Formats: sequence, C-alpha cells, structure tokens
Amino acid sequence: MKKVILISLFLCLARMGYGQLANLHIGDTVPPTKLTGFYNDSAKELNTDSLRGKMVIFSFWSTYCSSCISAMPKLQSLQQQFKDSLVVVLVTQQPRSIVDAFWKYNHITKKITLPNLVGDIVLAKHFAHLGVPYEVWIDVNGVVKGLTTAQYVNEKNIRAVLRNEKVDWPVSQIKPKLKDGYLFNIAPRQQSLGSASYYTVLSPSITGLKLNHGFSFLTDTIKGVNHFRAINFAILDFYRFAMAEEPIFNSSRNRFVLNVGDSSRYFYQKDKVYREQWIRQNAFCYESTYPIALNKTEFRTSIRAELDRVFKLKSAVVEKEMFCWVITKSGHARDIGKAKNGTVYKSIGELLLALNYRIENPPVLDETNQKNSISIVLKGNTTDFNQLNKDLAGYGFQLEKAWRNIKVLTIDEIK
Repeated sequence: MKKVILISLFLCLARMGYGQLANLHIGDTVPPTKLTGFYNDSAKELNTDSLRGKMVIFSFWSTYCSSCISAMPKLQSLQQQFKDSLVVVLVTQQPRSIVDAFWKYNHITKKITLPNLVGDIVLAKHFAHLGVPYEVWIDVNGVVKGLTTAQYVNEKNIRAVLRNEKVDWPVSQIKPKLKDGYLFNIAPRQQSLGSASYYTVLSPSITGLKLNHGFSFLTDTIKGVNHFRAINFAILDFYRFAMAEEPIFNSSRNRFVLNVGDSSRYFYQKDKVYREQWIRQNAFCYESTYPIALNKTEFRTSIRAELDRVFKLKSAVVEKEMFCWVITKSGHARDIGKAKNGTVYKSIGELLLALNYRIENPPVLDETNQKNSISIVLKGNTTDFNQLNKDLAGYGFQLEKAWRNIKVLTIDEIK
C-alpha cells in the first residue's frame, strides 16, 4: 500500500513540474532539459545543453498531418547537407504505440532516420502551439530564433541563422486571449446600455493569430445576440464562406472567376512569397454581433453584400462555359485492392473535394454515374493531369479535358 501511495505522489509531483514549465518565446534561452523517449535514435536521450554550438530545429508533427509527413525527406536532406552544424529533431505528443503502427508501414517515414521524440510532454510545454507542422528554431547559443511554419525550413534560412543574421519572420500560431469569445472585445463594454447592441468590425490581419478553426458562430442568449468571428481570412475565403450554403461553392475553390487587376490579393502564390507574409499583407479579421432572429443563411448573404461594398467589388452567380476536367468511366469500375503507396480516397466524391480544393486546377466534374463506393489511391499529386489519368485508369475511370456550362461566382472590380 505504501508503494502505491509513493508512486502516486511521485506521478503527481512530476505532473506538477511539467505543468510549471515556462512557455518560451523568441529571444529566450532554452534551459537545460533532458529529453527521453526517442523512437528511432540510438542515443535514447538528449540533453539540450549538449546541443550548444549547433543550430537546432524542433519539428512538431503528428501521424494525421500529411504535410508533416511529406516534409520529412526535405528535413532529412537538410540534415545531411549541414551535417554537424545542424540537429533536426522530430517531435510528437502521440504515444509510441501509435507512432510505431504508422511509422513502419508509411512509404515515407520508414526511410526517415532523424531522431524522433515521441510521447513528448516537455517541449510541447516550452513551445505551446495549436497545430502542426510547427517549427522551433534554436541558434548555436541555445536562444530561440524563430517559431514558424514548415515553409521557412530551407537552406537559405538555415544559413542565415548559422551566420547569426537578423530574421524577420512572423511568429506562427499565437494563441489568442479572447474574453467570452470576442476578438475585439467591443460587446462586453456595451453591457451597461441595457439592451442588445449590434456591431461589425473588419480589421487587417493579426499576425500569427490562429485558432483551431478559422471562423466560429456563437449564440449569446444573455446579451441577446448572435456572434460571429473570422480570423485572418483572405477576401476570396470570405466569399467562399458567404457562399457556403451552396455545396459546389463550399467544396470548390476553383468556382470563382476573378476579373481583377491584381490577382495576388486574392490568390496565394507560394513560389513568390511565404504564406505567413502573404496573410500579413492580404488577410482580414471580421467580427459581428447581429440579431438572433437573423439566421445563418441570411447572415452569410449580408456578408457577401458587405464584401462587395467595402472592397468595391461586384459579385454574381452565373452560368458560364468553362474549361474543365471531367471524370468518366472508361470501363467497368473496379476496386483493385489496397495499394502500398499513395493517398487513399474512399469515393469519387472525396476525390473531387481534393481536386477542386486546388485553385491551380480547373473545375473537376464527376460524370461517372458511379453509385457504388470505391476506394481510389493516387500516387501523384492532385494537380498533375497525366498522372491522375494513369492512376484512375486502373479503376476503370479516365480524366478528360472538356468545356462545360457550370455555375460560378464572378467577382469584378468596380472602377
């Protein structure tokens, strides 16, 4: 009985200690910390003090994060390139059992030899974050240099940190402090009015601010209002939100036809700028309280009208002949069994969602009349027409290029 009590007390103290770990920010020095629980590293443990003199990147990931997995070969290549000047450590809070079941069979991870810290409860306290991938940069003196998305991890930026150059990277994923769910905290100050108060605020982006979901609805029965907020939405994202009651616009990012002078305000172009930087320049935050009697469909309609007014645009739903990709049957549809490599889509509908989410693609239509569910595995990416055609051929489908009359939202600038 005494042993049980002692063990329980030890565990409680351990949890208390972990709970008191400081959340580190840029400019802070990482304290001496022993890291244990590596999945595939022969050292079994690592002390942060032993890393002084080397640059360190802690790359947080999870088995459910496809972008985390696809980035691992690049991380390993950079580790090999910079050798002893750099230490890349993969970090996940998931337990060893989940990682083990995934790691051995994924065609990417089974080739990765980077140290992989699993079941982490220490670094996650030091570097609190809301999603993955999430990259923590530590310079050779043990000082936190950056807290970024995975896009910043490249040769140029690694060399800049090694040379101790000043970097101006937006801090990724600042956790917002929201009182009662209000972003701009206007409504709480109006409680003294004694009646429901309605307002709308549209502001430039708030750097680094990120929630698990980009927008939220809340019914506040005490104040007698509905409350809505959207954080760091681009103009086109707001239009997609406003049109979300219609399924084709809710699931497709390529059903918006822009007649504008500068499309870079609306579309992110990853070959020209970092996404965080683009958001800083082109995204907005929106918050509104409105009458409870106004339903969500009516509210979405009002947002579209407000977007037109504020940004001097004219939007309209029209039927338009558009160049499309069309999925048709080339033979009898068949399930060819579980594939070893590639991304699995459980139905044609799920595949269409992925294809139409890519702005680079033309609208993709399903003309297969496929009623039975069939799983499809794609080996290539979702923007490669030729590879898509090869992948689909194995299931009795084909991808064709054609013109079709489809419903789109046109957005014109008012001059």
